Amino acid sequence: MKNVIRKTALAAVRSSAWKKTSRWIRGSERWVQLEEEFDGSYVKAEVIVYFGDAKSKFYQLQQWIPVLEELHKSHKVAIIFRRPSSLLRARSRTRLPLVLKRRFDPLHTFYHANNFKLALYVNNGMTNFQSLGYAPMVHVHINHGESDKLSMVSNQAKSYDRVFVAGDAAIERHRKALLDFDERALIKVGRPQLDIERISELEPSAVKTVMYAPTWEGENDANNYTSVDLYGSQIVEAALALENTRLIYKPHPE
Repeated sequence: MKNVIRKTALAAVRSSAWKKTSRWIRGSERWVQLEEEFDGSYVKAEVIVYFGDAKSKFYQLQQWIPVLEELHKSHKVAIIFRRPSSLLRARSRTRLPLVLKRRFDPLHTFYHANNFKLALYVNNGMTNFQSLGYAPMVHVHINHGESDKLSMVSNQAKSYDRVFVAGDAAIERHRKALLDFDERALIKVGRPQLDIERISELEPSAVKTVMYAPTWEGENDANNYTSVDLYGSQIVEAALALENTRLIYKPHPE
């Protein structure tokens, strides 16, 4: 009988299900430790940047980091994460204060314990609304890009105190798409990323440079605006056929 029980136990321990569960348990312990390390007790900030998504969408925040670091010189900035994978990626890319709050209650306890003035949001992530529930801050949506995609104009814009946009085209886009929307919430700020001096990634060249930068494939057919699968090869072939021309391909991140 003991041998049967032992064999059954060993089989369970060696099973793929147990190995996955064990990795999950060990991972949870790691996340708890990470949350304790980045609990925010050291943060003294006026501005918080809220990011609730996993590392697969980190590019949405990453493009703002140089701007946020510049802002930090005059108004202290901290970045609030809900997913450990994103915090780990940010840790190697910025020295801005980072905070991890995986659950709702610790997030709002953290907000109440501080005197943050402004919250910035770089996307329309579902957990944004958990942060928006905290009233004593001004909540501003800054997005991570602009285009004519459906995802650029959403009723979610009505949830924020202000929505920063690049210019008149964005205002007209909201005007056409949204009903009963107070346009006074839209603030034209251009693209602050363009004000940051950057080291060129391209070697200087005397030839003409053509960039092919297709947009996002979307998360469903209605939101798929990319040209890659339909026209990508023809666009590249046509560009390469031009004399004295080089082609730079810049795909949408991840």
